[in-house]
Amino acid sequence: MAAVMAATMGAVTVGIAYNSAYVERREDFRLTAPEGTLIVHGENVDDHGWSEVRAAMRARLPAATFVPALAAVDDQGRELAISVRSPADATSPTSYGSPLDFPITGDARLLALLQGRRDPSAEAALAAGRAVVFDSRLISDGAIDVGVVGGEDADEVRIRVPAVPAEGAQAGQGGAVIPASALKQAGFETVERRLYATLLRPVPDRLGPELQELTIGAYVVVVEDGSDEEYALMLGALLAAAVILVLGGTFAATGLAAADMRRDLDTLSAVGGRPLTRRLVVAAQAGYIAGLGAVTGLVAGLVTATAVTRGMRMVRGSGDLALPWPFLAALVLGLPLLAALIAGAFTRTRPAPARRVA
Repeated sequence: MAAVMAATMGAVTVGIAYNSAYVERREDFRLTAPEGTLIVHGENVDDHGWSEVRAAMRARLPAATFVPALAAVDDQGRELAISVRSPADATSPTSYGSPLDFPITGDARLLALLQGRRDPSAEAALAAGRAVVFDSRLISDGAIDVGVVGGEDADEVRIRVPAVPAEGAQAGQGGAVIPASALKQAGFETVERRLYATLLRPVPDRLGPELQELTIGAYVVVVEDGSDEEYALMLGALLAAAVILVLGGTFAATGLAAADMRRDLDTLSAVGGRPLTRRLVVAAQAGYIAGLGAVTGLVAGLVTATAVTRGMRMVRGSGDLALPWPFLAALVLGLPLLAALIAGAFTRTRPAPARRVA
């Protein structure tokens, strides 16, 4: 039981801590565009090079409808980095928005692609010079704070752009669409350096290298959200490790107990006990050992997981306890039941005659 308790406690602690961190990360995570969106970038590509990239994309993906997007450039044609700051860090001179807070400059066609539909009110706001924001947390007093910087050592220029909230094509989508007029009023020029398209089929593997052969700085990105797969794999690996440890400890203890009570089981058969009764006795013993160890391990794991989560909160300023209920149910209820079934299935049903010593 102690071995089962230790294995369960470790699995519960790691599972709850990982799930809490995952839930916090998912709350802050925002997609730049709907899943399956193809984005073609042309960083520091001149007009001639971008024309070749655009023609190549239309030739290689003739069924796709490409929507252009703009990039801000300086007077030498170098692309500028644009990010949306959250209201909490808008006044800090050293904090930058995350990559998922990068806005996109475009028109109503791009807005419709990102929303997955036509939104007349959002289109009207964009035409009137307002930004359309898919993460309302970025809006403060009816506007967003946009930072424009030309390089690592360059000073950042702050722009206050009026904004309206809107819904993206799917839940968890962030970012914003800002009008080109907002950048032009701040003294920045815009040129077409992005192409967006909704994928109807997988992108050929050679597409990225072919664009690199055309011009350096052109690359392709397909928006995907693989965090759920990572989450499932992590909890699955934890559950698999717990299965091995819990079943190993349970069968070792059950085997020793069954050896000690072998004569009792033989007596049970001798007085008319059925083979099924022998199986049920051993299965109940295995289930009892695994169940009691799992319950005590759950209680101990909750204590240690709370301590770990509080440590995360102290380090990062957040980290609420989030329980992975299906994982805990499989661990505390499913494993003892599995142990009982396996132990009962492999129990010897025939009495073993005792040997007499002459």
